[in-house]
Amino acid sequence: MPSNFSKQTNLIEMENTNMNQVNAEIWLNDLMNEYGQEMIWLAYSYVRDKAIAEDLTQNAFLKCYQKRNQLKDNASIRSWVYRITINGCKDYLRSSYVKRMIPTDILQSIFSRKKTESTESIYLKNDTSSILTENVFSLAPKYREVIILYYFEELKIREIKEILQLNENTIKTRLKKAKESLRKTLERGDLYNG
Repeated sequence: MPSNFSKQTNLIEMENTNMNQVNAEIWLNDLMNEYGQEMIWLAYSYVRDKAIAEDLTQNAFLKCYQKRNQLKDNASIRSWVYRITINGCKDYLRSSYVKRMIPTDILQSIFSRKKTESTESIYLKNDTSSILTENVFSLAPKYREVIILYYFEELKIREIKEILQLNENTIKTRLKKAKESLRKTLERGDLYNG
């Protein structure tokens, strides 16, 4: 027959388990509130479909929840969430070969979310924004992702380095090549002629 002590120990263990579960759910809720819209936008920049982007973001947060014990440094939470979201998007794209058109009205609503804007991101959004945005999305994925992270998400090179797990010089080179490609498009007049 179990003693009172063992019953009490089991209750304490159950209470601690329940408390950890509650704390984990609060942590996940805070994480989703903090990064939810950013991750939807990031996923959308890869898949170009709002519903799929929302699903991928939900899956990314589920993976964050499941792997929360693997996170070692609170300072890197943002990079960690970005990495999980980007990996999920890349996995989806590898499994899906459907090309999608960019619905610019959805992009406009996503871009209009409140955020401190840099001069470059204002230019990219306001000066022939829908056509320029389409040109950004037509870049090769390795160039598109650095443009989006640097100009739209306003991340620093070192943050992009951590997220994409690339050398800083590689990121700078990709940014330069992407800007050159967009500049050539502008100079040719393709931006205005479709």
